[in-house]
Amino acid sequence: MMLYPYIRDLTISNGRAAEILGMNKLDLIGLYCEMGLPYINQSVSDLDEELAELHDLRE
Repeated sequence: MMLYPYIRDLTISNGRAAEILGMNKLDLIGLYCEMGLPYINQSVSDLDEELAELHDLRE
């Protein structure tokens, strides 16, 4: 839990946090799930923007 704020503000990556904790990234993601913490921290509007950009690139 002490590393989670640094992950959320993108100071460190999930992979780096897992390395610091001595576990693999998938186990860390599973731990997030057990604790009710989101692995993907993206708003719906951000996702919509990215999808629109992808759509524009494909055309």
